[in-house]
Amino acid sequence: MSLAQRFTKFRAWFWKTFHTVDPTDTWTGPDKVAHFVLFGCFPAYVIGYQTQSIWFGFAIGAAFGLFKELMDDRIKHKVFGRKDLIVTWAGAAVGTGMAHLHWLLWNIPT
Repeated sequence: MSLAQRFTKFRAWFWKTFHTVDPTDTWTGPDKVAHFVLFGCFPAYVIGYQTQSIWFGFAIGAAFGLFKELMDDRIKHKVFGRKDLIVTWAGAAVGTGMAHLHWLLWNIPT
């Protein structure tokens, strides 16, 4: 497969993935709490606290959510949820902040 063909295939996938709107995906859907807590907040908190790096914690939480949405796109009858991804990234930001605050409060020099 030539480079031009690969680019055309990638462009078609990118357009389908990021410009297809799922009418059933609402901001108050039942899966938004799971996306916020399990896919965003929890990994960002754990990694951010363990490594004491807020950026690394956020990156892991955000990457985990992006990977999950990309895998949803590969599964039949599922689509890439932009709102799910935004909620996951918001959870990663909150989890990162919680990890940083926890580290600051428990590591106060006496």
